[in-house]
Amino acid sequence: MTFLRFSLVLLRMFSAATIEPVLTLMMRAFTSIVS
Repeated sequence: MTFLRFSLVLLRMFSAATIEPVLTLMMRAFTSIVS
């Protein structure tokens, strides 16, 4: 899915250590919204 590529772009734009927990929350929220 294109969302995974979008998340990879975010990881490159920001520091992985800083964005990782935020990205995890975004992934969980996105998944729960879709399903």
